[in-house]
Amino acid sequence: MICYDQFNNWWDVLYRRSTDYGLSWEPEVRLTNDPGGSYYASICANGQVLHATWYDFRNGNGEIYYKRSLDSGLNWGADTRLTFNDSLSWASCISFTEAAVHVVWSDRRDGNEEIYYKRSTNGGTTWGPDIRLTNDYGISTSPNLAVNEGTGLFLTWFDNRDGSDEIYYKLSTDEGSSWGPDIRLTENSNESANPFIAVAGPQVNVTWYDDRDGNEEIYFKRDPEGAAMTADFSADPTGLCPGDNVLFTDLTNWNPTQWTWTFPGGSPETSTQQNPVVTYETTGNYDVSLFASNGNMSDFINRNDFIHVFTDTLATPATPTGNDILCQNPPPVQYSTTGSAGATSYLWLIDPANAGVVTGIESTVMIDWDYAFTGVALVSVKAMNICTESGFSAPLAVQINPSPVAYNLTGGGSMCEGSSGLGIGLEDSDTGVEYELFRNGSPAGSLIMGTGSAISFGTYTLPGVYTSQGRDTATLCENLMSNGVVLTVVPLPSISASPQGPDSVNSYYTPATEFITEGCPGAANYEWLLEPDDAGTTAILDTATVLVTWSPSFLGMAELFVRGVNDCGTGEWSDPLAIYVENTVGLEENTETVSVFIYPNPNAGSFSLILRNQRSGSYKISVTSILGKIIYSKAIEYRMENMIIPVHIIEYPPGIYILKVEDQTGNCLNKIIIKKD
Repeated sequence: MICYDQFNNWWDVLYRRSTDYGLSWEPEVRLTNDPGGSYYASICANGQVLHATWYDFRNGNGEIYYKRSLDSGLNWGADTRLTFNDSLSWASCISFTEAAVHVVWSDRRDGNEEIYYKRSTNGGTTWGPDIRLTNDYGISTSPNLAVNEGTGLFLTWFDNRDGSDEIYYKLSTDEGSSWGPDIRLTENSNESANPFIAVAGPQVNVTWYDDRDGNEEIYFKRDPEGAAMTADFSADPTGLCPGDNVLFTDLTNWNPTQWTWTFPGGSPETSTQQNPVVTYETTGNYDVSLFASNGNMSDFINRNDFIHVFTDTLATPATPTGNDILCQNPPPVQYSTTGSAGATSYLWLIDPANAGVVTGIESTVMIDWDYAFTGVALVSVKAMNICTESGFSAPLAVQINPSPVAYNLTGGGSMCEGSSGLGIGLEDSDTGVEYELFRNGSPAGSLIMGTGSAISFGTYTLPGVYTSQGRDTATLCENLMSNGVVLTVVPLPSISASPQGPDSVNSYYTPATEFITEGCPGAANYEWLLEPDDAGTTAILDTATVLVTWSPSFLGMAELFVRGVNDCGTGEWSDPLAIYVENTVGLEENTETVSVFIYPNPNAGSFSLILRNQRSGSYKISVTSILGKIIYSKAIEYRMENMIIPVHIIEYPPGIYILKVEDQTGNCLNKIIIKKD
């Protein structure tokens, strides 16, 4: 066991051992005595030989030191300085194999912290050069090294090249002479640090601490096959002709030293070379196997039908088969041949070349025929492989018949509901072609034979999109005509909603009133009707608004109607809006008009009239129903004072009544409302 402890106000490296598997321990042995402090010690054992490293400041900055014991730690040799630079070298880790002693550490000589490595191939007596293992211009630190005899060196550390501290790993399979790429082991935005690595058989195990969960926890991961040998190889070429050679290249990891190849059907059939050359004389597919070993590990791989020796003689393929009578501009068509044994691809030929395009190189292909081509095209095919090719097959003659000429449809348009319909026809036609009309994709009439001139499909009343298709009666080739026509049916406007506006007006104060309509489907404009005729006049302001100018002499109920209008006619009148019209007019010939007050109003049929005026005179007071019937009348003489006149009409039903006060100069009108429980 090795550690560091504080003596004389500085830290030193201490060692102690147990010879009974930790049941008891011998006294501590002090390995350093440096006032600058000695830190971060690491130790490994190879039989009785112990190797230890640490860093201390005896030279003014941190450097890596080494010492060894040849007698299981009873005695220790002199300190050996391993690094020589003006920056900090620290956090060393030491390990060994039978071939070398290996040390890794963290070093700041490059202005940033990187991982360095060196080794001794003579048991620690002399040491090779420093080798920089990382180059990420960040902080790479806390390296930890493990070895597996005969397999490799396994290194982990952590660095911040990606913006956060992450665990990295790399491997050397040649005793540290070269190293594989950096492999990132952790993927999180928090700190992952201080990794430790151990190797057991093929399994590589790594632990570290990690604060991804909000507190520092220990994490572990492993590579179950990280130290296993994997036999592998490549061949160039894998497809060849009889008599050709193949170069096999060993790709096995962990530096194998022994190889046993088997090549059934090849010459030679076996080999112990690392990268043998084999000749194949006979057409066929052949297996290849490899057993590789480095003395410590081994592996075997077999690949079935790995080598393909192609025939150098190909039979001519059979005449292609497929649809040989087509109409112009068909969708892609499939063609096939029975093929030729040993072929790896096929070359298809169309004559003339502009008739279509072949897609594929197999025994079955698709031909996309050119939309404009008509006539006869010849399709032939030949077989090919890397060694040879056959002749072209006998051709398949494909007849492509022209489609009927596409003419324009005529007619259609807009018609009023209930009319006799609109005609639809074709601007031209061909003899020998029958034409059919469709509405919204469904047949709309009987077939019409072409005449060589314009034809008519008849008169139609149903709305929709009308199209037509021509069919050659000899070849059965079809074609859509150039266009479609639209037939629309315009219905009469539906009944309008009742007008909207006030249901009572005083024409004295409001001589004109606006009313609107919510409209109705199918209306382009609206007509308005005011009844009775003498109630006033109407003037349309916009599509949905009318202005009613009231007749000053009109009193009583009026009704306002509206209806929709379009090019096909008018709709029905709406339900009326009932409007009560009153006109409060003073005695206009005299500025000293009578003021009339009704109290209460509404009432149950009994109320009082209060008259006030500045001049005397004879007045007539009357009450009429809404239909103009006089139900109360009284003449009075007024003497320039307030006058209260009681009125009783309780025998009349609830409703609206008109009070009129008049003299020789004019009249005054008021509305009386009678309500009863």
